[in-house]
Amino acid sequence: MFKNAKLVKLIDDANKMAAGDFSVRIDSDSQGDMGALAHALSSLQAAVQAMAEDAGKLEKAAIEGRLTTRADASRHKGEFQKIVSGVNNTLDALIGPLNVTADYVDKISKGVIPPIITDNYNGDFNIIKGNLNNTVKMMSDLLAQTDIIIKAAADGELDKRANADLFVGGWNQLVKGVNDTITNIV
Repeated sequence: MFKNAKLVKLIDDANKMAAGDFSVRIDSDSQGDMGALAHALSSLQAAVQAMAEDAGKLEKAAIEGRLTTRADASRHKGEFQKIVSGVNNTLDALIGPLNVTADYVDKISKGVIPPIITDNYNGDFNIIKGNLNNTVKMMSDLLAQTDIIIKAAADGELDKRANADLFVGGWNQLVKGVNDTITNIV
């Protein structure tokens, strides 16, 4: 086993950090090889702590709903910079489609029918895109069918009705109800 107490302490500190305990205080007062090793271990500790600090800031920002917050990858070097950049890129990949979804839901709730989404999305984002596009199509079809009824009534064509078969669920019931109302009025 090792006879040098400082080396034993550095090995113990390294093992603690490998287990996730970065609270160790590394004595870097030594000179020579032992001092260089202590300094290198201390630098590694600081680099990992900086990443953990950035991760904590990103977590706090996300909990607070500040979804545009990113970590400063330039604070980090090498693979650590790649990790921080990867986290930032992951957030960007999530936030982009989330913002599109929020914008579309907001527009539709205000009666504005946005265009079909043509951007390319992968996986679950493509499912969300498909659902939004189905909503946009359904709302467009509903408005088109309503226009048919309005124009027909204005032209005195009181036998025209909307095509309820274009819709499912509650939307089908709504169109049938409008058609039935017109029939009852006529």
